[in-house]
Amino acid sequence: DSGVVPAVVKMLCAGNIKHRLPVIRIIGNLCSGNEKQCQAAIDAGCLIPMKSLLDPMNGREVRKEALWALSNIAAGNQNQIQAVIDADLLPLIVSTLGAYECEVQKEAVW
Repeated sequence: DSGVVPAVVKMLCAGNIKHRLPVIRIIGNLCSGNEKQCQAAIDAGCLIPMKSLLDPMNGREVRKEALWALSNIAAGNQNQIQAVIDADLLPLIVSTLGAYECEVQKEAVW
């Protein structure tokens, strides 16, 4: 209720991609908490910028961290899993299985 989560999610869309990496980690940590914390990130719109973060042009580390955050969301309740599906992220996640980087593939499988 403090407004921190929407502010953090807003940072996913701002600035240099390298500056977004710590923000992706914050989202991933938040979504590894309880269902309420994860839902707060979803409600703040964290799934929307994930599509662009999974673009191969962003580099291995950004994609790996974005996939880790998504795996934390997908480990949530049925509604949270459905939110990932509804955001049309599943095809992008599956496409990363063809990535050359083993670390990226590993996160996609989770």
